[in-house]
Amino acid sequence: PRGAMEWRATLPDGASHLLVTVATPNKQIAFAPVRAGADGGEVPVPEGTIDVGTVIGLQTAQGVKLAAFSIDRLEVRNRDFARFVAAGGYTREAFWQDAFVDGTRTLAFAEAMSRFKDATGRPGPADWKLGNFTEGEGDLPVRGISWYEAGAYARFAGKALPTLYHWYYADTGGDDSILGAALLSSANFSGKGPRVSSNSRTVGAFGAIDMAGNVREWVATRTDKGQHIVVGGSWLEVAYQYKYGTRLSPWERPADVGFRCMKYRGAAVDGIAAAPVREGRVRDGVLPKPVSDTEYAVYARLFERSRAPLDARVEPGASSSPFWTRTKVSYATGYGNARMMAYLYLPKNAKPPYQTVVFMPGSGVFDVNKPFEQVGETLEGNWRLPEMIIRGGRAVLYPIWNGSFERFTEYRWTRSFFRERLPQWVSELQRSVDFLHTRSEIDPTRIGYFGFSLGAMWAPNMLAMEPRVSAAVLLAGGLEGPLPDGDLLPPELDAATYAPRVKAAVAMINGRSDIRFPYETSQVPLFNLLGSPAAKKIHKTFPAGHSTLGWFDDVTRETHDWFDQQFGPITPAQLAPAERK
Repeated sequence: PRGAMEWRATLPDGASHLLVTVATPNKQIAFAPVRAGADGGEVPVPEGTIDVGTVIGLQTAQGVKLAAFSIDRLEVRNRDFARFVAAGGYTREAFWQDAFVDGTRTLAFAEAMSRFKDATGRPGPADWKLGNFTEGEGDLPVRGISWYEAGAYARFAGKALPTLYHWYYADTGGDDSILGAALLSSANFSGKGPRVSSNSRTVGAFGAIDMAGNVREWVATRTDKGQHIVVGGSWLEVAYQYKYGTRLSPWERPADVGFRCMKYRGAAVDGIAAAPVREGRVRDGVLPKPVSDTEYAVYARLFERSRAPLDARVEPGASSSPFWTRTKVSYATGYGNARMMAYLYLPKNAKPPYQTVVFMPGSGVFDVNKPFEQVGETLEGNWRLPEMIIRGGRAVLYPIWNGSFERFTEYRWTRSFFRERLPQWVSELQRSVDFLHTRSEIDPTRIGYFGFSLGAMWAPNMLAMEPRVSAAVLLAGGLEGPLPDGDLLPPELDAATYAPRVKAAVAMINGRSDIRFPYETSQVPLFNLLGSPAAKKIHKTFPAGHSTLGWFDDVTRETHDWFDQQFGPITPAQLAPAERK
């Protein structure tokens, strides 16, 4: 049958092999049952070819041929790494074969080891104490590990770190369609912490477990700028972060970064797979020439405001939580005869008239082909952002943007796709603001916008066309580079054309190591182009990549501080009497 299938082969002596395939006609499935060893065992991976097109932000080689190899079934656990520590791993130079380079300096062994201490100053991962892991966490993946430590452990175990190509091939078998179908639906992007992988149902094409989610994993591959790469996403990130690499210094020891190892079977890694990758798909700081007012007026006609009746309705589907009441509404989109749903969340810890924020999420929701009421408030990464706004005392309008949830359509990152879709999204924002102006409990002078990733990338177009939005927070956004097919966005679509016409107060919040929207060539150019008055725009960065949940408290603070500055704080005097008690 077609579709994603999970298979288990078990021999009478107990050896078994669990794997996942996306079935195609005449496809043969090969099993190689093995017994799980003390370290979780390894799974065999046959020879094959991989295009790492999923790692957006890195210019990788295509059609890389890989010889057969094996890869750890589980992420390296605390109890596994403890054997390395007990064997004197931090004192045996033979395990540490990579030069300790920090900027222009090469450190001696002793100085380098002084940086790899646990919370009590003993050798070990950053979250250990007194040279050991926390009791009861032996089966959790080791984390707080630098790239150097991961490589040293691999040599201790007689293995190696996988390259970027080996890692992705081991997970997908070279078939990208396995991602949404079989890997991401059960992966740990919960925001709640790592889990024991042996209990996981997130199984890859050859039986490796939890390569998507749980902890990000170091790979051997470096970038051409001396950074190193972690892949797979973690419990602190949104699910689509699986598709992105993150560049880190090899010295960094984040709380959600671990690793797994591999073994070459016969042929060692070839030159292409071992070569550094370029930090690519950026616009290299090249910006379009500013357009004249006459040219801009022509482009703006693409986003002309609809004059059709709004025809707003309250739909069945109201709900409540300890923190808000939710009303389901619908109104005309302003294009064709289409209508759109939206969800209006009113906070219980404030009273009207409410300051209100319109939320546009990241591209992850445009992969969801289910109604919002079934999954919207369970999408941990994408839901936590509007939730923190509501719980801070502001109303949130969550439109069901064209292409997401029950309005799902195939998502294509091409010039023609955005030429069709972007005017529709702008119209949907305009109609959403029209709707808010019909509600007596909403303050029409205090309407904000919160865009995450895709919602932040397109914010200049949206804000330039909707001046009634007077303040915005753009999280993990920047200027787009070349599209996957190599096309550049034309000026009538490019956010760089519209950013100088933005007058709203804008706070940009980014990870400094974001590969998707690099700091120097994407974030800073967008910030400089914004037409907001100098006193009405800020750019805050944190030591992180593209995703946000690892620094969620910072995002929460900066978001509320910004809206407080622009709209006034949600003061205790505004709280409802029952809530004040």
